[in-house]
Amino acid sequence: MNFSKAWKIVLTLVLAAAVGFGSFWAVRTLRDDDGPGAGADVGVIITGEDEQKIFDEATRPRFVGEILGLYIAPDESLVPDQFKERQRIAIPPCSGSRLVPWDKASEFDAAKFNLSFQLSPSYVFDPTQSGLIVCNDDNTAKSARWHYNTQFNGFPGYLEILNTDIDIAYTTTIDVAVDRVKIITTGGRPAILIEPILPESGYTGGSVTFTEPGFTAIASANVPLSELLTVAEIIGNALTAAGR
Repeated sequence: MNFSKAWKIVLTLVLAAAVGFGSFWAVRTLRDDDGPGAGADVGVIITGEDEQKIFDEATRPRFVGEILGLYIAPDESLVPDQFKERQRIAIPPCSGSRLVPWDKASEFDAAKFNLSFQLSPSYVFDPTQSGLIVCNDDNTAKSARWHYNTQFNGFPGYLEILNTDIDIAYTTTIDVAVDRVKIITTGGRPAILIEPILPESGYTGGSVTFTEPGFTAIASANVPLSELLTVAEIIGNALTAAGR
């Protein structure tokens, strides 16, 4: 896989968890494995009122434009050429990449991705889907990923954190309503919030993305918005403590 394309896929799929449809299958594609939680049945019971909210979201105006250095559009044809060129220049070439679990990552330079944070026991760390994403060409670590399984309100879900030191110059094709995309300040720094369609249950997902320096994206499925914002505060503070 061309690495520049791979990075676009990684970011798109991390944020796609916030779109509201097919998020578990998207993450399964990203992981290239059948580990715990991959392709999981979300198991959420949707009421008639909730169905209407989901339907209404799909009919509202879509977000198209740049926000904190990230260009979001529902279709790649809507992304201006200058943003596509910025992305091409910003992302180092690499013909393929792989996930190296944390317990086997000592030979790589993981220090630049090291974040010290503690989440609540509601998030169960999954070592099989966490570690360093390493470029096959030069064997260098390009990003770090932490994956947690969750269960709020009786519904299975996940929370995933992706951290990279590559400067933000990305576009991503996500079909999301304008009013779900917001700029917030959390952990003392600005971030992009994509709210879940159903904030109380988190159905089916939301995300928070810090775009400077590099980017750090937090994606969730079936995690209430209040919980997602609590995690974002923790990660924002961890980035500051790490000198990022």
